[in-house]
Amino acid sequence: MRLLLHRRTYSLMTAAVLVAAALVAGAGPADAASRARPGRYVGTTVEAGTPVAAEWVRFRVRRTKVVGFTSRVWVHCYVYPNSYYQLPLVFRMPTAKIRRNKVDRAWTQRIRVEGETEELKGRVQLRFKRGRTVTGRLSVEVANCATRLGDPPYWLGLRVKRKR
Repeated sequence: MRLLLHRRTYSLMTAAVLVAAALVAGAGPADAASRARPGRYVGTTVEAGTPVAAEWVRFRVRRTKVVGFTSRVWVHCYVYPNSYYQLPLVFRMPTAKIRRNKVDRAWTQRIRVEGETEELKGRVQLRFKRGRTVTGRLSVEVANCATRLGDPPYWLGLRVKRKR
């Protein structure tokens, strides 16, 4: 059996080897550069299917890395014995590699909250889709504050688009 590829005739076995070599070299649909286009990305968090305008997300894609990921979220804080309050928190994630159109980055950093130095634990997961769309989720925890009330993980949905 013969197969015609780019004006040349190859046997089926040779064609299978060529396709496998192209996938290993990164020319396949899972190639990060095919969907994660370089540029600026801006978006918001999503709660119950609707965007929250007071919470924002910004980052850049350079080659195969997410750089300058900055976000503002409202964290819920618990004070013993039974009172709660909300606090706006702006943080920055370290650089993350894009692998197979996905980012999964967890980190810890020291941050100053209400005059005291605390340890922030964060995690961001992003999925680059065709076109300009990026979806994902975000979890942040600082001392007795978190992005959601209840048991961890405290995920917030993200909806981001590439700016032109």
